[in-house]
Amino acid sequence: MKRVLYTILLLLTVWSGSAQVSGQFRGGNNGQVRPSVDPDRQRAGDNVAPAVDSSEVGRVADDSIYLFFGESLNEDSVPATTAFSVTGPYGSPAVSAVTVAGDTVIIRLASDTYYGDTVEVSYIKPESNPLQDARGNQTASWSGDTATNNVGFVTAYQTVYDAFTTKPSVTQSRYYNRRVKQLVDGGYWARIDIFRFYANHINSAGEAVVNWKNPALYAMTLFNAPTHTPDQGILFNGTTQYGDNNWVPSVSGVNFTQNSASQILYIRTNVSANKGYGTQLNADNKDYYIYPSSFAGNAVIKTNDATNVSIANANGSGLYINTRTAAAVNKLYRNGTAIINGTTASIGVPTHSPYVGAYNDDNVAAGFRADQVAIECWGSGFSEADVIGITTILEAWMDDLGTGVIP
Repeated sequence: MKRVLYTILLLLTVWSGSAQVSGQFRGGNNGQVRPSVDPDRQRAGDNVAPAVDSSEVGRVADDSIYLFFGESLNEDSVPATTAFSVTGPYGSPAVSAVTVAGDTVIIRLASDTYYGDTVEVSYIKPESNPLQDARGNQTASWSGDTATNNVGFVTAYQTVYDAFTTKPSVTQSRYYNRRVKQLVDGGYWARIDIFRFYANHINSAGEAVVNWKNPALYAMTLFNAPTHTPDQGILFNGTTQYGDNNWVPSVSGVNFTQNSASQILYIRTNVSANKGYGTQLNADNKDYYIYPSSFAGNAVIKTNDATNVSIANANGSGLYINTRTAAAVNKLYRNGTAIINGTTASIGVPTHSPYVGAYNDDNVAAGFRADQVAIECWGSGFSEADVIGITTILEAWMDDLGTGVIP
């Protein structure tokens, strides 16, 4: 019996000495890998302060930074938001909430990060509720811990990116993805039928005239080789050059309807001419166009009707949104401010494809303008609040490229 007991004790001793802890490993999107909990720090003699092992942003939510520590933290000791600061490529977003859960600290930001963005997180240990483990070992202050959002593009931009023959650079894609996501999150993207970003990175294979809303539909035809300049747009000569959207609102308009419709143009040049963009002078009187600035210094619109509505406007550059939101409510906004408040009754949606660089007069190009156009969009009617939101996003996009014109 003694020999049996001795054998059992010997086996237990050998097994205990050779046993290994199998830690679970977690990798942040920075490619760092670590055990989720360090078993050595659970021992009674632990006097090691918890420290960040890895971090990630965007995998769960674009506004949340996850900091992973080497041991479990005291969940009852949660620092105030002011203990953390975050900086990134678009400034310093405010920290709106902090959560401690197990070995993870979650920092919620007041604004999103986007694909390709790298943020730096700093922590100043507060006097009350500092980060600490169960034994009271407190995390020291730190600065410059980085995390990069490598999760990927928003679906709306990924579709466009895939359609490009020549892909934009990483930096350009960050700009494009960020602004498209803002249009999606703001609820504007779902209300658009046609969106063209002429200030694209290249146009060697038609990249600058892709319909971003659906690259498989309504490819634009450019006539007489207008000039494309990366980051700026397409310059028309004012005599023969124009683009056909190959999209007839009466046939293919989804969001664009008789009493809810918009035309958006971002124009980088200040030109005065009695000419415009869209459809004009058609026999059925169902026209939609913008004259940004005429020889007389007036902006002129038609909005699913046959009546010219005008207002003094000496500067033809800027972001124009010609919108109808009701049967007898049509407005023209320039740079986010309403300059025309019309009450013209609608007649019907255009039965001709709208042109850019000229207008469509019963399928004949006329009214050519020598403008450089950066963005063109057609969609539903937009309220004043919508217009302000869209203007903010599109101008920020052009400012990303260093070519915005709104003061």
